Amino acid sequence: VCVCVRAYVHMCVFRSLTLTTVTTTRKFFTILTSVAVYGHQLRPLQWFGVVVVFIGLAVDGYDKRLKQLERKAD
Repeated sequence: VCVCVRAYVHMCVFRSLTLTTVTTTRKFFTILTSVAVYGHQLRPLQWFGVVVVFIGLAVDGYDKRLKQLERKAD
């Protein structure tokens, strides 16, 4: 119930893309924590997925930063 309420509050305050990014980032770090703390192993294709998510989050962050700088320049 708490997770559903938190997701609803985020949807009311932020856009759905922001909520999706937050959820993906949380899951990404949960997987990495599981590997680091509990010694779980990922197969090469799973590591490829981790890299793809990391690149996607980095590009999204870079794009947001560029837009912020453009707004300040105007």
